[in-house]
Amino acid sequence: MPVLFQVLSLDVTGGALASGCFWAHLFGVPVRPVWLLVLALSVWAVYTADHLVDGMTRKQAAVIFRHRFHYQYRRFFIVALVVIALLAAVLAWIYLGAAVFENGMWLGAFAAVYLLLVLLVRKSGFYFHKEFFIALFYVAGTALAPVTWHHRALMAPEWILLVIYVLTAWSESVLMSFYEQNEDQQDHLKSFTTFYGHFFTRRFVAVLLVFLIFLLSGLVFVFPHWRIYFSLLLVMNLLLSVLLLFPSFFQVKNRYRWWGEFVFWLPFIFA
Repeated sequence: MPVLFQVLSLDVTGGALASGCFWAHLFGVPVRPVWLLVLALSVWAVYTADHLVDGMTRKQAAVIFRHRFHYQYRRFFIVALVVIALLAAVLAWIYLGAAVFENGMWLGAFAAVYLLLVLLVRKSGFYFHKEFFIALFYVAGTALAPVTWHHRALMAPEWILLVIYVLTAWSESVLMSFYEQNEDQQDHLKSFTTFYGHFFTRRFVAVLLVFLIFLLSGLVFVFPHWRIYFSLLLVMNLLLSVLLLFPSFFQVKNRYRWWGEFVFWLPFIFA
């Protein structure tokens, strides 16, 4: 059961809901239950589509279980994906307003085009920096409705928080590729680590996390009104850095995935 919780992207979906609560609290908008439902459905649809694309590469021979699982039950997931995506669109149109619906459709279209490009050039060896775009779509999707309902220009600290959240999600995504290098290589999948190598990836993530930790430590004092948000992101980056310090421990039973996704459940404190 715990494995299926991860395979079905429910851990990521939970983290997305927590992130949505973070943005709603930051921008001072109510957490609407129907919005959380639409957000959960949309995130699940995007991640399921991504797993289906990856599963099509190696099919039953896939080493990574979640890719093999999605390929094995691809007919069910394709039907579920269409139904869930349509349901999310209808609910957004009826309950969330035209602006959120339109922005969501544009974001969904960009995500679909990106996944299609990844599938088309899969055998060319071209690397799309998948981890960065996953982080970008993740933050854009969770912040889309609160930003739209905000009804005023964003202030500098709010822009900074958005950028840092993207970088935090990117570091987590790259860390996942760091731990799954062998599986990705066996499945002939391009990732940050398979493209740049184990040594460079570890150095890169270490530098990125140290930079974010020092930056956030300063921003806590520079913007006291937003201190609680910068402090939470500081804690999240500190916890992600633990994954670099104890790789042998977190490699056992996919602990790295539980830890990495748990970090993004922390914003539920704003629910």
